[in-house]
Amino acid sequence: MLHYIVMWQDEIDDPEYQDQTMHQSPTIDRSDFFNQPITAYAKNILNALTGEDTGYRIGSQNEKRFYVVMENDPSDPKEARRLYFESPIQYEMATGIKVSRKSKERFYANQKLFL
Repeated sequence: MLHYIVMWQDEIDDPEYQDQTMHQSPTIDRSDFFNQPITAYAKNILNALTGEDTGYRIGSQNEKRFYVVMENDPSDPKEARRLYFESPIQYEMATGIKVSRKSKERFYANQKLFL
């Protein structure tokens, strides 16, 4: 089984992000998740677990309402994709991958923009 390399979107441009190996996920059946190609813009965000159309657009400010994970498929490195979760907790429960404290703090700080 392939190991997908995942990265939390909020850490991509973080100069303090030190984990150069990114996060190698355990063996998870990726077909269980609804994902969207990294090149998809101006389309509605789909929940990674349910496939539900959220009504919010990729690339909009509303994208920060979600916990976004970027994945790179090792069998096709050009095909990166995004997974949109309601929260880091939903992501942890779905994948078993622990989310960093900093990433959780950033997510919940962003949520204050939408109160």
